[in-house]
Amino acid sequence: MKAADMIQPDVYERKLDLSGCGNFRDLGGYEAADGRSVRWRTLFRSDALTWLTREDLAALAEQGLKLAAGFDLRTPEELALMTPGIVFDGGARHHHLPFMPRLGENPNRMREVALATGQVAASEYLTMTEHSQGCFLGLFSALAEHENYPSAFYCAAGKDRTGMVSAVLLRALGVSDEQVVEDYALSGSPDIERMRRRVELMGRVFDPTIDPEKLAAKPDTMLHFLRAFDQRYGSVEAFLAACGVSERVIERVREHLLVA
Repeated sequence: MKAADMIQPDVYERKLDLSGCGNFRDLGGYEAADGRSVRWRTLFRSDALTWLTREDLAALAEQGLKLAAGFDLRTPEELALMTPGIVFDGGARHHHLPFMPRLGENPNRMREVALATGQVAASEYLTMTEHSQGCFLGLFSALAEHENYPSAFYCAAGKDRTGMVSAVLLRALGVSDEQVVEDYALSGSPDIERMRRRVELMGRVFDPTIDPEKLAAKPDTMLHFLRAFDQRYGSVEAFLAACGVSERVIERVREHLLVA
């Protein structure tokens, strides 16, 4: 059975249609190995919540959704360019958990990572995880607390850093690699016009020569990353232990996010 068949799209729409954020997705519905599934409308992955509009917040409210927390995986340099966003003016807590704290100091490296594909991208991803321990410790510690739901974690485009966090989190919940890969690929290719507007709003010059296909989330990238991850760390539990995340914290996250 394909992961797309496991998602049960007739229960909830996975991708929410918002004008500000173009990659705001529900992680609910994926099946875990123990027969449970990820709870819908509880945890989301997204591009930067900075871009949520008041209309978006109203649209979420119409669905009974009001975020309690947002986990910002961007670098300090990225955060400094823009405010966290109006979603945090209404009571949501902003947790800054940079996935790779120093990446923003080198824009050329950020570009290399964004444009990498396949095994090259997987290698870049693996290198980034070596600097992400603090991010995962902070995220899992927060997700172990009921008060932080519903919530969303996000980076700039919601593809690379957010994709790695989704992979580790879903694996920790017992979700199969097949579903992890398909979830990653749902980011697809970026909306170039949306990218242009965002870059210019941040006071930067947009590069019109960017090939959107090089920025696409391709299944083989995540597949190569998962294989390399296992070779490096052995298992997601071993990796999280190295990050300082206890088994009890992982179990509490499962209690919050998995439903029979």
